[in-house]
Amino acid sequence: MPELPEVETVVRTLRLAIVGRRILNAEFTQLRVLLGSAQETITALTGRRIVAIERYGKFIAIRLDRGYLVVHLGMTGKLLVNAEPSKWTHAVFTLDRGMLHYDDQRQFGRIEYGDELPERVGALGPEPLEISFDDFARRLKERRGAHQGGPAQSGRSARCWEYLCG
Repeated sequence: MPELPEVETVVRTLRLAIVGRRILNAEFTQLRVLLGSAQETITALTGRRIVAIERYGKFIAIRLDRGYLVVHLGMTGKLLVNAEPSKWTHAVFTLDRGMLHYDDQRQFGRIEYGDELPERVGALGPEPLEISFDDFARRLKERRGAHQGGPAQSGRSARCWEYLCG
């Protein structure tokens, strides 16, 4: 799975290449990577302008003039600008200037469109560089009783996103 700095690099690279572009069409060749209806997603995306690209933990949120296209790269996912399609290309977004491909060899990543950010993205804790050590320690201490010694010891480590984003 790409680590936080790698996802940030993807966001910064995409920001330079596709912000301001309009999505003319979307095509999904592997529905496993898409959350929701392919036809509804294609209809919602067609004609939308890309306003910004933001990172929330390991989620890439492409903010549109109406709604969000949210991508999680999973273990092997890639967002490629103007690349040649490969046998691992599972989504193609035709832009007014260029293409954006989603490639994912293992198909663990996900793409989702919504009017708002998905709840699981909004529930993430603060970014690592936006929280002081004291605030982090306080958050951890407040949750310690509920986790019987902290997330790593309780078997509930999947809830660690509440402490820190990413």
